[in-house]
Amino acid sequence: MIEVTELATMKIRDYLEQEKIDSPVRVTATQSCCGPSLGLALDRRKGTDLVLDLDGMVVIINEVLMKKCGGAVKVDFTEPSGPGRNGGFSVTSASPLPGAEGCGSSCGSGGCGC
Repeated sequence: MIEVTELATMKIRDYLEQEKIDSPVRVTATQSCCGPSLGLALDRRKGTDLVLDLDGMVVIINEVLMKKCGGAVKVDFTEPSGPGRNGGFSVTSASPLPGAEGCGSSCGSGGCGC
């Protein structure tokens, strides 16, 4: 199951319209020194994707990634909460992704902000 909150849907839709983009939005896994995390990217639909159509705005995720996420992914948006505070999208899953233990040895001092 892919859940996209109302606010996240509005923000994605606004961006796609402003930039005149007609592309599915992919939930994807990325890797950093903090381990794997989920994010969003513009991409084309593939045969192994699960698809959520939100009145013409398409959100996709690879079947294998969805299984690794415990079968549920939520896309949300948080507004900035004050000066110096960042807002933005958050993508969370029902289960932690394999290897998401926190900072690894590639971080050095551990000051990466994980």
